[in-house]
Amino acid sequence: MPQTPDHKLKSIVPRLGQRVHVLVGSPIYFDDLFKKYEADRRQGVQGDGFTWESDAAEKKLYSAITRRIELALLALEKKCYADLDSARTTSALTT
Repeated sequence: MPQTPDHKLKSIVPRLGQRVHVLVGSPIYFDDLFKKYEADRRQGVQGDGFTWESDAAEKKLYSAITRRIELALLALEKKCYADLDSARTTSALTT
């Protein structure tokens, strides 16, 4: 969604004649986090095995996954703005 610099929504509906800039990032891998979780996990099952409660190790894993996604999105956002600035500069030089 397009936002102002202070993160307020500009418009839900795009206007006609506007450009859309799409940037696709690299894959985000979590194998190392899963392996660490498996290695650190206690052996055996607590309770009946059907509970939805997360223990501290799972919460740590979820937090690490979320942080990795957050950092990837922030890097992608930074690259997107850099690409847009570069395109504006190039466009200004050619006109």
